[in-house]
Amino acid sequence: MIAKFRDCFIPDKGSGQAVTSPVLSNVKKSLNITLYIFKLLPMEPQALLPIDIKQETGEVNYYKNVPLSIVNDHIVRLSVMTEPFYWHYHPNSDETFLVLEGVLCIDLEDRTIELAPSQLITIPANIMHRTRPKYNRSVNITFERENIQTVKSDI
Repeated sequence: MIAKFRDCFIPDKGSGQAVTSPVLSNVKKSLNITLYIFKLLPMEPQALLPIDIKQETGEVNYYKNVPLSIVNDHIVRLSVMTEPFYWHYHPNSDETFLVLEGVLCIDLEDRTIELAPSQLITIPANIMHRTRPKYNRSVNITFERENIQTVKSDI
């Protein structure tokens, strides 16, 4: 079984399948801005096995966001983007994007950055941005704090 919650998936401890386990702990709304704070349940340590990115993304033609690994206090996510993500910023974390396939556009308030496969960029904390695929889809790795806060904006 795979469940979806705010485009956030984490592995089920028992079955190895992805299910939703974050708990929305605080929602604050003011002036068209919403703060989402997610608490992710700890990921179970896995045997030292490689993760096959092509197998995870294959013929996926819908938005998919899967945590791959926890590294100290950061999380590594795999994302298949097929549509724009909303405008937002992260007050407590930088966010690093590495493109594996397609072209990822990162819209900033004053310009757009395009990343091709094997290109990487870090968006500093508190910078308003929106990510989207330039064409039908992009496949990306994202590195961010495990307890990242996302503040949504209706720009």
